[in-house]
Amino acid sequence: MLGSPFYGGDAVRDQLLGARAPAPLAVPALLCLSLALAWWSTLRRGYLWADPAALTWSDFDGSRPATLLRRLRVGWALRFAVVVYAVCAGGMLLGWPGPVLAACGALFAAVTALALVAAARAPGPLLRLLEQLMPLVLTVFGLLVASAVVSTVVLWGLAAVATCAAVLLTRGRSLPSMAGRRELVERYTARMVRRTSVSFLDVWTLLPQGRPLKWRGALAGSPVVVRFVFAGVITRARSLLFALMLALTIAALRKAFPGANPVWWVGIGAYLAVLPFSAPIAQLNRSPGLRRWLSNGDRVLTVTAAGILLVVGALWFGVTLALGVPWSTMSALAVAVGVAAVVRSVTRSPIDFRNLGIVAVEGVLLPVGLLTQLARGPEVLALGLLLLGNGVAFAAPIAIVLCVLAILF
Repeated sequence: MLGSPFYGGDAVRDQLLGARAPAPLAVPALLCLSLALAWWSTLRRGYLWADPAALTWSDFDGSRPATLLRRLRVGWALRFAVVVYAVCAGGMLLGWPGPVLAACGALFAAVTALALVAAARAPGPLLRLLEQLMPLVLTVFGLLVASAVVSTVVLWGLAAVATCAAVLLTRGRSLPSMAGRRELVERYTARMVRRTSVSFLDVWTLLPQGRPLKWRGALAGSPVVVRFVFAGVITRARSLLFALMLALTIAALRKAFPGANPVWWVGIGAYLAVLPFSAPIAQLNRSPGLRRWLSNGDRVLTVTAAGILLVVGALWFGVTLALGVPWSTMSALAVAVGVAAVVRSVTRSPIDFRNLGIVAVEGVLLPVGLLTQLARGPEVLALGLLLLGNGVAFAAPIAIVLCVLAILF
């Protein structure tokens, strides 16, 4: 599948472009979007951890900074190798824009160098601001380049600014050398929690945690379920930047791949944009004591959560419309399908490893029961988008019924 753009390019090109010509600067736009997502993935500084036992018994030779830097470089190289793959695949499908290849190479080198230097520096206020704004800036440039609003001169200018910023940051303090035992152990603990969650397929534990809410009366009064879900959504306002990046990315992808049905971009984007705000519902699903405190049935919780998340999805859809994605009833229903899929995903019961359902398929043993449990939620998204994106008869009413069933059952 990953190699299909290289050896099956005609079939993939027909699906993404159809009979239309690609945007003249589609590949540079794809580069900007890929760089933005790769940069976003480095913000957590996942390399910064150390085993407490190693810190206690073998941290005497001064090799800790070198170990952390090596870990940083490996993660950095893997992330931006994915960017190289995405751009190469896009070039095979869209054609290589010869006159702008030099600008693309300069931008790639400058942004990757800046990402490496920034991740290795102690985050002060200015650096935090740069790290938060850089993915958004790259995504905005991706949309502008895909729309042919700006020329390649702007790409050279952005590469020059990134290069200057990287040179200035080289004078900052090295974070691997400054990181103390307490921070390293705290990050190690968080990392072990994430690894354990993934090992037991409890991936919704990885959803972002909310910040403390200063609204003292947030949960005082009724309806308490609405208050709880709403408070959980507003305490995760940091995810708004990611949602905005998704909206910009979808607007740019629509211009880069004009043959693809916007319903697919909008539906998948709505699912990913709303998912971080569903963390309070996932928390309820994992905390029987909290559910007893709310004193409401499962159906009340899911319907309330679906209503609030539908408002979030509608606001996100409004942003995509303002960015140039065309309105259609099918796209609006795709947002509803994405929200229903999110609610169904985070209200999934814990994985039952006794129900693996091993089935032999052409000599290969597949855990069908386990895969069925994992597919709860995404299967609604896939089925709904297949109906809406392929012009199936009565797709709209069927999609509405599908959303209702996904939320209630």
